[in-house]
Amino acid sequence: RVVAIAKKYKREYAVGVASATDGLFFAMKSLGIGAGHTVMCPVLSYKATSGAIKRTGANVRYVDTDKYGNIGDLEYKEVPDAVLYVNLFGNTAQYDTLKTYCTKHKIPLIEDAAQSQGASYKRIPSGKLGDVSVFSFDPMKNMPSFGGGGMVLTDDERQYKQVLSMRKNGTYNSVLSEDHANQLLWILDT
Repeated sequence: RVVAIAKKYKREYAVGVASATDGLFFAMKSLGIGAGHTVMCPVLSYKATSGAIKRTGANVRYVDTDKYGNIGDLEYKEVPDAVLYVNLFGNTAQYDTLKTYCTKHKIPLIEDAAQSQGASYKRIPSGKLGDVSVFSFDPMKNMPSFGGGGMVLTDDERQYKQVLSMRKNGTYNSVLSEDHANQLLWILDT
């Protein structure tokens, strides 16, 4: 079932997890983010975004947002170890600007797509815009599940295997139930 969701969003791999907050944490850990690192994120977001960064042991560098709620000015004196951006209110951020910045500095781009399932940027679906992307299936989101859940999407097999290992008794216990996965597929097909 998870494979069908990966295909829908044009990703090689997807891993169901208990929440998007866990998904963000696993995404960063699979990229090697931890103590001593700094992750840039927008000041305008739910606390779970920065909370996931803090949970890794990394420092949060907040960045002001533009008039649409997306990350604004990226140019600081110190380059972070990663950028975690948020697609707010069903909109996607200015992906080209973010990707250019991350490519220039050789750092990963993490997409928090908790509120943007179904949105796209220049015909690229949200969920495909980061080096690793995370969805939320919280009952308050635009692709809800009765009990919540999340998903990590990537094209990197190593990241995929690492998230799989971490989410199920590889230190944590964070799985998406089969019932919730079935419900999500039904939503996608309707």
